Amino acid sequence: MHRSSRKILHWLAPPTLVALLGACGAPGHVAARARDRILTAERLAATLSQWRRPTLDTNLARQVADWWVDYQLFARQVAAGDSMLDSTTVLEVMWPEARAYVLARWREQLFASQLPLDSASLDSVYQAGDYRLMQHVLLQAPHRGPLDVRARARRRAEALRAQLARGLSWDAAQRQNDDVAARRQRGSVGIVTRGQTEPGFEQAAFALEPGGISPVIETSFGFHIARRPPLDEVRAEFGAAVEPMMAERLDSLHIRQLRERWHLTLRPGGLERANTAVRDPLRYKESGTEFARFEGGQFTLADLVRWLQAVPDWMHIQVERHPEEHLTPFLDMMMGYELLYREALDHGVTASPAEVAEMKKDLAGRLNQVQGALGVYPPAPGDSSTEELRRRRAEAVDQYLSTLSSNWQRFARVPPLLADRLRRHARWAVYPRGIRRSVQRATELGAAADSTPGRL
Repeated sequence: MHRSSRKILHWLAPPTLVALLGACGAPGHVAARARDRILTAERLAATLSQWRRPTLDTNLARQVADWWVDYQLFARQVAAGDSMLDSTTVLEVMWPEARAYVLARWREQLFASQLPLDSASLDSVYQAGDYRLMQHVLLQAPHRGPLDVRARARRRAEALRAQLARGLSWDAAQRQNDDVAARRQRGSVGIVTRGQTEPGFEQAAFALEPGGISPVIETSFGFHIARRPPLDEVRAEFGAAVEPMMAERLDSLHIRQLRERWHLTLRPGGLERANTAVRDPLRYKESGTEFARFEGGQFTLADLVRWLQAVPDWMHIQVERHPEEHLTPFLDMMMGYELLYREALDHGVTASPAEVAEMKKDLAGRLNQVQGALGVYPPAPGDSSTEELRRRRAEAVDQYLSTLSSNWQRFARVPPLLADRLRRHARWAVYPRGIRRSVQRATELGAAADSTPGRL
């Protein structure tokens, strides 16, 4: 469906319901609707009061009401016997995974002549020295610890370095390594590039030839002796570590070229608009407001919200709470990958049937988890009428939310992109008056419960 059509469907539904309830909007006792089901402010208040949060506010109430809408629409589809696993739904709901498959295949084609590295190329990369696989021995000493402790650690390091100069093997020196993780791998700290480590360690690392051992290096961790092993000792480890780093660099370079070729630009005020959407994503799920454009297309706030739904929760929270630090890098990542994806589609790259089948299996597992949490299942032979099934499953949703506070292990969300799809094809609404009323009543119920004799 075209974006503008989705926008019309989304925004027509709530006013239509409002018109049925009166010109001044839904009655204050209604918090939300999902098709023919109603969530009353009183029921929502009873649920909120059980959660015993330090503060009850409209944001929390709105979140719970939104969950209720998603669960009700989901339960209705289940009652109707809809598996929600047709190919169109799978590709729409699993679009982050679909994009990942497409991008992986397109990168393989783009960088086929450069990756994977053959033996001669690996030798060249190692000798060039931009990527350095380093080993070390660390004698720990707190940066701001007692001076005598640091002095003893330095003397130990100098003595060990002298032993290495007299022929002590590198493996034997590892017995004194305070870096336990590195010690298990002959002192390996992995690939080092410029700007990645403390200046003292970097200076020594990039001065060494293969096989060389550094003088004692002081850092905030203590005192190190660094070694750059010959390639023959670490060929497998170096190849496995450097190829992903080179792929990332090639990827970044190609995306930078795409941005220039397609004239990607942030619109005046675009960053401010994006910041607003990040702080209130529900409001901008269907927004066609543009914040950036490129040759042949644009990025809207709805695109941004969809990406926020797709990334891990920690990244979403990071962007939402600290936009001044994380929003611009997030937008750069989002727009870069979108341009790369469009380029892949232009070259006919799509997810394979086997990959679609894998996504379908993954989505089926997620839907089964939600069904199990809610206690709603598809109709079986001999079940009663569809309407009766819908009623029973709708009641199961109400019961689930009311008992969730005592058993959060049962919490399962309808996949956000599936919830969006269900909402686009249904009439639903969340009413601010009812939300405010539910918070007021939940506060009253909580206060009454706290004042009950014998309650701690």
